Amino acid sequence: MGDVAKRAGVSQMTASRVMSRSGYVSDDVCKRVKAAAKEVGYVQNRLAHGLRSDNTQLIAVAIPSLSNTVFTETLNAIIDTITKAGFRPVFGVTEYNQDRENELVRDPME
Repeated sequence: MGDVAKRAGVSQMTASRVMSRSGYVSDDVCKRVKAAAKEVGYVQNRLAHGLRSDNTQLIAVAIPSLSNTVFTETLNAIIDTITKAGFRPVFGVTEYNQDRENELVRDPME
């Protein structure tokens, strides 16, 4: 982010506001920051951003099996719906194993 800010001639906070789409930034500055980000190859780390903002925009989905077409069709519908809403899917396949399902949905902070 520091490289982006320096190249755009703005503060790191301003560059961060542009990249996270938070707070007001003028159109001119926004264009400069986005151009600078592209030039330096900046890619936002969504997980790191999510940890800072307490919102990862991830939705976890546990699927019993990929061999049943009902589940693959459902999975495609889930992907379409949640990505249009700005979320990213994270999947786990349980293979009908209750222990595996419990592990997938357990809070890692417990």
